[in-house]
Amino acid sequence: MSRSIGTLQAARGEEVRSRVILDVERVPEPGQEAAVAMACFIRLAPFVPGVQGVVYDTALRGVHHQVLLRELGLLPVNRVTAAEKGANAPDHQRWPGPIAQGIEPSSDARFHAARRWS
Repeated sequence: MSRSIGTLQAARGEEVRSRVILDVERVPEPGQEAAVAMACFIRLAPFVPGVQGVVYDTALRGVHHQVLLRELGLLPVNRVTAAEKGANAPDHQRWPGPIAQGIEPSSDARFHAARRWS
């Protein structure tokens, strides 16, 4: 059974639980999720001038943060990836709750959330 993986970029609306899908892209091979997500962010940036940042999962690394910050002017928000795949931190070092899926830094520009599905 094959599993389809993709990336979805969405914006939160004014209504409770509202979301507008801005971009969807299939990830062709395992390990390419961040590259595909970055291509979506680059493609979307000219069309969403009020965006201040992106919220994503641990697929984004330092090299992706550099592009988001320096080239697109977007603040990336995501959890730090474990040093090794499958590595677990002691319980006292883990974040106590889920990462925010949306942040509203000001009334006129909302954070746009990016999430993946599998």
